[in-house]
Amino acid sequence: MPIIKLSGFSQAAKKEVESLYPWEGAELLQGGDRGVVLGGANGSYRTAFVEAFIDKTFIRGEGENIEKAEKAAWKQYQKRQQCPGHEFEPRGYRNNAGFCKHCDTFQSNVIDPADFGFFCIECSTGTFDHETANGMYCKEHYPLKAEAEEYHELFVRSLEVIDDDEWETNRERQKVLQDKMKTFDKTGEIE
Repeated sequence: MPIIKLSGFSQAAKKEVESLYPWEGAELLQGGDRGVVLGGANGSYRTAFVEAFIDKTFIRGEGENIEKAEKAAWKQYQKRQQCPGHEFEPRGYRNNAGFCKHCDTFQSNVIDPADFGFFCIECSTGTFDHETANGMYCKEHYPLKAEAEEYHELFVRSLEVIDDDEWETNRERQKVLQDKMKTFDKTGEIE
């Protein structure tokens, strides 16, 4: 059986466990006994979890322990495998991700913004890139394109190993850029 790699935060004595199921085609199985879920329906909580990255999506199961979490994930995977044919809908997402109407699988790159009436107000290309008070903008026509690109570059850099001073400087600049973009998105006016 495949191996489930355990989180470094896991309290389990081992750093990996053998899975209960074959998970054919899974690119990665990971889990832990102390996962944190932020902002759940009843607030944040800790749980054991197993995640299977498979078939262009990931399936997450939760439970009292890793075994129960894997069983919950396997049940979801079986439901996906028995789906009569995926038909995705956004269910509140404003990007290209959606949920299957039949099996509830979550997947990215499955929603065409044009199918839901999201078009750039400048070029009429279907887009989810920037929703503002003025309407939608594609990346190319977003009035704060330079700020959005700089923000992204700073974000990517912050994921790298950098010293505390650089991290703090990046974080402060990201906040300025984020506030400027949020204000424009809400009001449609550039400060």
